[in-house]
Amino acid sequence: MSNLRKAASNAIQRFLDYFPDPSKYRPLARFAVENLKISQSIKRNSEALSQNSDNELAYKNDDFLKASIPTSHSDYTKTGFLPTNPQFRTEIGENSLFPHNTHSYIHKKHDLIAEWIKEPVIASTIDLKKPIDSKYDAIKSFEFSIKEASNLVKNDINKVDPFKLVASELGGLTDNISRILETGNPKLSKVVRHYFQATGKQIRPLVVLLMSQVVNGITHNSSSANSEKIDYSVIDKSVPKDIEFDKESSIRDSVIREALSHSLNKNLYNPTTNSNGSIVLPTQRRLAEITELIHTASLVHDDIIDGSDTRRGIPTSHQVFGNKMSVLAGDFLLARASVSLARLRNPEVVELLATVIMDLVEGEFKQLKNINTENGDVTYSNLNSPNEESFNYYLQKTYLKTSSLFAKSIRASAILGNAPDHLVEMAFVFGRNLGTAFQLVDDLLDFTSSKKQTGKPVGADLNLGIATAPVLYAWQEFPELGELIKRKFSNENDAETAYKLVINSQGLQKTRLLVEAYAEKAMASLSLFPPSQSRQALLNLTHSLIFRTK
Repeated sequence: MSNLRKAASNAIQRFLDYFPDPSKYRPLARFAVENLKISQSIKRNSEALSQNSDNELAYKNDDFLKASIPTSHSDYTKTGFLPTNPQFRTEIGENSLFPHNTHSYIHKKHDLIAEWIKEPVIASTIDLKKPIDSKYDAIKSFEFSIKEASNLVKNDINKVDPFKLVASELGGLTDNISRILETGNPKLSKVVRHYFQATGKQIRPLVVLLMSQVVNGITHNSSSANSEKIDYSVIDKSVPKDIEFDKESSIRDSVIREALSHSLNKNLYNPTTNSNGSIVLPTQRRLAEITELIHTASLVHDDIIDGSDTRRGIPTSHQVFGNKMSVLAGDFLLARASVSLARLRNPEVVELLATVIMDLVEGEFKQLKNINTENGDVTYSNLNSPNEESFNYYLQKTYLKTSSLFAKSIRASAILGNAPDHLVEMAFVFGRNLGTAFQLVDDLLDFTSSKKQTGKPVGADLNLGIATAPVLYAWQEFPELGELIKRKFSNENDAETAYKLVINSQGLQKTRLLVEAYAEKAMASLSLFPPSQSRQALLNLTHSLIFRTK
């Protein structure tokens, strides 16, 4: 009888395994639930956080502590912060209670989370493991659980709109950029302002401004920010003291300052405070503008290289003005960004954003090679399947072309806000992981969205000879893709063949899991910042960006 019961139990278990527990496939959701529980007390306890003398966070509200600090290992693992960290049991103990010293616990917890976040994602080992019913697809179950979490805690702070929190700063961004680009030469001004006729997504300035609010919530308050005797007008003054003896530079400087004097933003050199008390400093606003300038310059150059016809719903610059004028326009955008960057007068920030420009160039060279089968970046024993170096090459290219600007501009915003060093580092980590997830979604959309949705034809990357994550994962299943990738899909029907192989492979599903892996680390890095509406906005933004359809 016992054998029969055991056999029946095994049969039931096998049946249940076919419909796996969705919680196993939604670590982001577990984090979301925990974050919403913590955020529940924000409005009720607006002064839950304070700053002590050595600039460390002091948590002084019991309700906040009860909501955010688990009391045992089992409670800790439920949060989903460290879903797979093997060191947790060793360092904390399987059944031990956490110390009552909350500061000690918080720092220990932060150290463990930070350590896990920094562990690299091994892209080549992404595995679907076994078929998952579409109802429990990792992405859908995460979205479902977000709704579950929202209903569970009955908290309206999770509905905060990221754009509304920085509406005044974003609203003046394009106008300020247009004035920074004033040249006195009507033709040049027209070319360099071409892409600013139509507003892009402005995602990079958005995350810079939101992170500025997050860190300023730690190091500033409305009264202290407004009482600081800082002359922020210095961000539009020439660094060289003898500029009047350099006639050309003096004229150029006067043109820009005259244009900025007519800015729609009358508080150009004052910190801005929204209705929730969140602060953005003038230097951080200018950083957001510089970030958009660098990004737009890269688009101008990319469109020339790719031969693109449209951008942001309008003809590309080279289609209107020709290649030569467009190359010069892109260079001019970078030059003006560099001048504005120098005038922030922060050497570390200058270096960070300067290396972004260098990264963009190196990333473009990597993309032109696609994969390197010669001596150098990547080598293969054969072309039957990609190895880890293949994925590393692709992810490094992704970092240089996309994630670097996210990571370094967000880090720079934390530096300008005088954030503690460990949070400056986490700002960088957040940006790097968010930027990588963002680009991976773009690579997915190249196979799953229409031209109407994305503004470019389906399979555009293949037509440009670019092998992205879905292609690399498909290559694991279809060895014939190796030769196509090597020749950059240059033969007739190569792109069409590759597209069909990707669609018939697990490439798209595996890329989705890779997106989730990076997004999870981005969200976890945000958990090391104190709860606020701006942090919640960044969490919501991360969610919306990785599940976008265009």
